[in-house]
Amino acid sequence: MNNSATNHLLKIVIAARDLRVNTSFIEGWKRIFGEAETLEIHRKIGLLYKLIDAAAQEVLAADPDQSEAINHWKSQLYTGLSIAAARNWMEFHAHIDSHTINYLRMQATVVQLTNGGNELNYEELMRARSLLLEAIEEIKKSDLSTQAKVAVIRRIRTLLAAIDDYSLTGSEEVLDQFKSGIYDFAANKEIREKGLGEKFSQAAEVLANIVTSVTGLQQLAAPTLQLLGLGK
Repeated sequence: MNNSATNHLLKIVIAARDLRVNTSFIEGWKRIFGEAETLEIHRKIGLLYKLIDAAAQEVLAADPDQSEAINHWKSQLYTGLSIAAARNWMEFHAHIDSHTINYLRMQATVVQLTNGGNELNYEELMRARSLLLEAIEEIKKSDLSTQAKVAVIRRIRTLLAAIDDYSLTGSEEVLDQFKSGIYDFAANKEIREKGLGEKFSQAAEVLANIVTSVTGLQQLAAPTLQLLGLGK
């Protein structure tokens, strides 16, 4: 899939355009994001603002002549978000015009062509997510110290949150959380000596392959993973 922030934003905007319901602003976003908790929706709306800015910067980097088109969809989206927050979903829906969709669709293609063809395998990302959830249970039963268990599980849950936010943040946050976690684990003597279990090992291998695929960099697979007994 096209892994750019612009493409992620395009998908969300299209989903919002296609949702024609007379409901509250928050209820509309609950349907878009598939979330039931209001506080979680507010957090995701905050991430959406960041995604809009990230997409704008991404497009400008790919084509500086796109500033006028960018200003159009940024204005439409920011205004819609601001006005609809105190009213209803259709107030936001009304600000998603055809120009916004067309500009974003064209710019997502431009960004993809400019940045190259590195794409994230979403099925593999979901496989890593499932393995990480299993790894948490495995680590809870391990002979690591309580302090180490708490630190590792906290790190894994942060990574899981980044995976769950993928549609809003793209792969960068996922890769950053994975890499920083791996380096922290590798620096911990107890973790190096006792390991983190089979499920984490499998998840790390999947994520390391994703890092290599998306970034073209292989440094993570060795020697850092090897310190944890994960690299080949």
